[in-house]
Amino acid sequence: MAGAQPTVEKIQRLALLTVFVVIASVSTLAVASAKDYNQLGRNGFAHWSCASYGFLSADKSDHETAGKLFVSGHNMLSELVADMVSGIVKESDIKDVPIGVRWWLTAGPSVEFRMGYMWSQFEKEAYDKTWPDLKGSSFDDQKGIQKMSAQNEFQKANCVLLK
Repeated sequence: MAGAQPTVEKIQRLALLTVFVVIASVSTLAVASAKDYNQLGRNGFAHWSCASYGFLSADKSDHETAGKLFVSGHNMLSELVADMVSGIVKESDIKDVPIGVRWWLTAGPSVEFRMGYMWSQFEKEAYDKTWPDLKGSSFDDQKGIQKMSAQNEFQKANCVLLK
């Protein structure tokens, strides 16, 4: 029966094994829960860029897709901005985030305020890029050209694939 009693050596091995299993589990959880902020920023930027052109597009079906892209882009960028504001994100975590996200990130009282400003910059860029500004043309003619140009930008970027 002496073999049935746990020895000090067996207890130490069991304790060491338990500590190892706990450390391995915590390390696995930390790696699994780490966010890829670069990817989050790139995806959010792509969704909002496409949404800004889709809302201007002549094709009404682009408007519906743009609405979905706006929501998904908002969710991604809100998560990124909230973590940036709270200090969770390190500079090395966002080195590949599109520069527009960083340029358009402004200070403000809340994440939603910052998101509103950022969205206005996406809209402004899409509007400016697609507005023809033709001398001697009526506003309605220029607006029609802008809608076609926005539709072209939306299609060129393969925005329907982002759904």
